Amino acid sequence: MQDPHATQSLAERLQSTLRQPDEPGPSLAAMNTTTPGTTRFSLTGIAMLAGLGLALTACSASTTTTPPPTTSGTSNGGNGTPGSDGGQTANLTFQVNFTGADTVQGSFTSDEWQIYTCSDFAKSAFAWNLGTGPQEGVPTTVGGPLVNFLLSVPTSMFHGAGTYSDVMPAGVTTEGDDFSGSGSTMTINSDGSGNASFTSLPGSGTVSGQTESGTVTWTCG
Repeated sequence: MQDPHATQSLAERLQSTLRQPDEPGPSLAAMNTTTPGTTRFSLTGIAMLAGLGLALTACSASTTTTPPPTTSGTSNGGNGTPGSDGGQTANLTFQVNFTGADTVQGSFTSDEWQIYTCSDFAKSAFAWNLGTGPQEGVPTTVGGPLVNFLLSVPTSMFHGAGTYSDVMPAGVTTEGDDFSGSGSTMTINSDGSGNASFTSLPGSGTVSGQTESGTVTWTCG
């Protein structure tokens, strides 16, 4: 049996690797200079961390037998459990329409949350704290230009399906042009679909003094 003090130390180190709910995310400029797969946790890495956490918890627990946790998700958000309702897999298809300094129109797909059903994805505080957008935060081609953005909600603010504000903590990048600021909103539907919009995000660098606006809609299934 592992020493409880060592177990606690490892658990604290594990927890510190995850994004704190109310901290801002990394800038998309930084995201574009990293190698693919490093800008957001891959689901494989998340699963490994979760498995380690469960192992540490089991080792440090008393020998008293307790019943296993239920696998059903809640109906009011916050605890969507992967695969709990037998519904459609959360494969997302995004439609993008940006205007302003850069014009972008097109679509792309992402399967990074396919461990969830669509309804569980809609109510998972864990999934929405990490966020969604181009696969694992790697810029993707949308109608020609390379585009990147992240839609996310801090755990402390998440309440399942509904409307949220300031959901693009790192802004938007199009072809290396960075736009960031407040003024974004998002609606998550109970079936895992949704839409987001942003208005007049100011540019920086080569697009300083210019702005970008746009909408993002997605379907799930």
